[in-house]
Amino acid sequence: MLAGWTNHYGRFRPSELTRFLKRIKPYLVRWIRQKYERLAPLRKALTKLREVAQRYPACSRTGAAQGRVLV
Repeated sequence: MLAGWTNHYGRFRPSELTRFLKRIKPYLVRWIRQKYERLAPLRKALTKLREVAQRYPACSRTGAAQGRVLV
């Protein structure tokens, strides 16, 4: 479902996508902290989220051509 929203809003409403991704980020951090005990500290969870965003840039950008990382 998230991939569908990202594809739609990334193409037709990039400004809406930015707001959407900013709302999703705390949920992702909370999930990381609960799923992985070693990433329970907030700083470690945020670092891991940034690392994943850099490793898979298509999942965290409004479009590959724009090159803006939102996470």
